[in-house]
Amino acid sequence: MNAIVPEHCTFADPILEQHKKDVNRLLQVYNTSLKAIKLRAALVIVLRISALGNKLLQDNKLSNKLLTEDPDRCHAVVGLALDHLHLLANLLSPYMPGTAKSIFRQLGLQDVTICIPDTWTGDNLKPGHIIGAPELLFSVIPLARAEGWREAFGGEQFHSQKTLEAEKAGAKKAAKEKEKEKKRLKKTCQTSSVAGLDSERSQDSSK
Repeated sequence: MNAIVPEHCTFADPILEQHKKDVNRLLQVYNTSLKAIKLRAALVIVLRISALGNKLLQDNKLSNKLLTEDPDRCHAVVGLALDHLHLLANLLSPYMPGTAKSIFRQLGLQDVTICIPDTWTGDNLKPGHIIGAPELLFSVIPLARAEGWREAFGGEQFHSQKTLEAEKAGAKKAAKEKEKEKKRLKKTCQTSSVAGLDSERSQDSSK
């Protein structure tokens, strides 16, 4: 499609309209959560809206086959998906401004004014708009750094879970040590019994 937004605004389809309705239902929750400063709840909604984008591609079986057999639908799905990314960049901007800027660049947008709409119409990127160059959104996070971030930003639930795991590990270790001590005492008793029996036999043979 020559790296431009295809014609997608004139194609009418119930599946695509339902996608917009599903996104807008979650968008209302996102806006309500953000206004109430429920930042974590709003971020969860961003992830759910992102999942709807994946569902859009899967439900419409986006592929070269679709482009060959039904180009109008293919163009509509691609165009709507690109506009979906535009929405996600806006929703992510309060949390990950660098990632949002990267998405905007890849969409061919510079010096963007962040706009989180009350209703998403799916037509912000017009047909013919030139798409930017692709780039990686995220880099690989070293395991050591990831663990450090969990420690620093994991929150109360993470630390409570870690304390519980430590307590379980401690109890398991104590039970294991107790079992070892029990076996040691049993072995000591058996050794003492054998030694006593040998002593008795020795005394009997000396008489």
